[in-house]
Amino acid sequence: MPAPPNPPLSRLAVGFIALLCVSAMAGLFALNQHLNEHFRSEPPSERSRRLVCGSNLKGIGTSLRIYQAEHGLLPDAGFRTLVDSGAVALRQLNCPSSGKTVEDVEKDLHACYVLVAGNGSLWSELPSPSDTIVAYERDNHGGEGGHVLYADGRVEFVRPYAEVLRQVEESMQRLKEPDAKPQNP
Repeated sequence: MPAPPNPPLSRLAVGFIALLCVSAMAGLFALNQHLNEHFRSEPPSERSRRLVCGSNLKGIGTSLRIYQAEHGLLPDAGFRTLVDSGAVALRQLNCPSSGKTVEDVEKDLHACYVLVAGNGSLWSELPSPSDTIVAYERDNHGGEGGHVLYADGRVEFVRPYAEVLRQVEESMQRLKEPDAKPQNP
């Protein structure tokens, strides 16, 4: 004998399932609203501040290259030349993780970032572009690390900050070498 067919769902069961679906959708909507309000009022994370910081340094590198293309040399007065020419805005010289204000940066243009190369040299004359640091950030991330702008144009977050300082020292030695061979990045 064949098995009897499944009985159709009763109207009560269908209504109950529909009620569950509507309740679940309302709960998800309320949760979404709560999460949106929570994250909107939360301050930016260190990760997003680090992203802005790296972007600032990349922009500084681009401004240095543009300055050299227009004037034939890298600026000899560092960030002051870039700010006075309008190539870099003060907010670009401020790492959001530093806790400094734009007014602090206006008083000390090297409050957050330090220019290593420059002084009237050519970008193409910088030795070992993949290893030579053009600019770096001060310890704005609690010793965890810092962004570095290399002569080949890339920006990296180097960990820990002691490694940033070691690489800066090596770059400064390389830039002082009289027999450093010019290389195009």
